[in-house]
Amino acid sequence: MPEVATADGDWVCFGEAEDIMEEFISDLRADRRGRQYQGGNKTNMELVKLPRFDLIPKTSDYFSMAIQFSRGCPFKCEFCDIIEIYGRVPRTKGPAQILGELTALKQLGFRGYVFLVDDNFIGNKKSAKVMLKELAVWNRDNGYPFRFYTEASINLADDKELLERMSEANFLFVFIGIETPDPKLLKTTLKLQNIPGDPL
Repeated sequence: MPEVATADGDWVCFGEAEDIMEEFISDLRADRRGRQYQGGNKTNMELVKLPRFDLIPKTSDYFSMAIQFSRGCPFKCEFCDIIEIYGRVPRTKGPAQILGELTALKQLGFRGYVFLVDDNFIGNKKSAKVMLKELAVWNRDNGYPFRFYTEASINLADDKELLERMSEANFLFVFIGIETPDPKLLKTTLKLQNIPGDPL
């Protein structure tokens, strides 16, 4: 509802933040109000800066930390806002970026769960497999400081190599949207990836 946001907001940002952040912060500091910023949904994830985890006063106060590997999802479920916000072409960070973020968290003393907040972690299976291979080595070499969880589509269960790599990297939980076991309703909502195979 952009018209509502623009009516009530002094600064209104649409889309992803990376490409508009410097201009927005400059206007915010100068108190230039009534501005709108269009970030789009095509941020090159390989250029995303390392999050400022150092701004967290005490990471040990947290049960879980969040990082992001990818944005976007290849599916077209009619009820989902992800493809509207991030598009249907999943974009990923490189393995070195993810390992850099985890190294930063480890250096700050955090230990425990890390949530990969991707809307569909396996939207780009090829990139996920490459990253998982390096993540497994990093986690082992660093004495397993982290246990991981994420969100993914149910077709994850159909890819044995992907499951094995997730296990080796120390993924313990995956949130999967079932919505309904009824194939007719799945077709109606265009959640076609849930139709083949056995959900159990």
